[in-house]
Amino acid sequence: YYSLTEEGRSLLAKGTQRIFVRRNNQWDGNWNIVTYSIPERMRQARDRFRLELGWMGYGALCEATWISPYDLTKEVEDLAETLQIKEYIQMFQAKHQESTDPEKIVSRCWDLGKIHQMYADFLTEYRPKLEGHLKRLQAGETIEPSECFVERFKLIHEYRKLPFFDPDLPLELLPENWLRPQAAALFDECHGLLTEKANEYFDSVSKNYRGARRA
Repeated sequence: YYSLTEEGRSLLAKGTQRIFVRRNNQWDGNWNIVTYSIPERMRQARDRFRLELGWMGYGALCEATWISPYDLTKEVEDLAETLQIKEYIQMFQAKHQESTDPEKIVSRCWDLGKIHQMYADFLTEYRPKLEGHLKRLQAGETIEPSECFVERFKLIHEYRKLPFFDPDLPLELLPENWLRPQAAALFDECHGLLTEKANEYFDSVSKNYRGARRA
């Protein structure tokens, strides 16, 4: 039978953490900077490095200079070592100066307008769904475990994309009407409502599968 490799399990664990664990958005005013000059012969590693930096929440200030308000030195070093490009990267910390407009830096590195709209779309779709589930429960209706499993799967599928686009910037760097807190709270409430019965359904199916394999 098929199973995940160690790398696959690690990626899955990181993805789960990205969805369910949010950063403590305290900012000390420092920008953590990664620069690199990776040879063209190592283009594949360079492309992977850029992709992973974006996944970590870094933004591209220019082609070979990426910044983050968080100190992710260890994560970047581990990635560079895995890709065998450690000798081609440099990391620095720089203090944010009062003469520099942080909003301009943020708008240059991240498309917050696009991310904001993604959160708005999620709220538009799932607020009515949550209200519908709650009304059914208040009316004494039973929601079947199989339905909870399907709905939770759809919920996670729709929401999981958002944390990968969102760099999870500190509040000081975000617009006042930022929708991430509302979307995260809605996700948590929907997920909590569906999880017990969804797990019940999964356990019943997997139990039957394990029994069939033993037979």
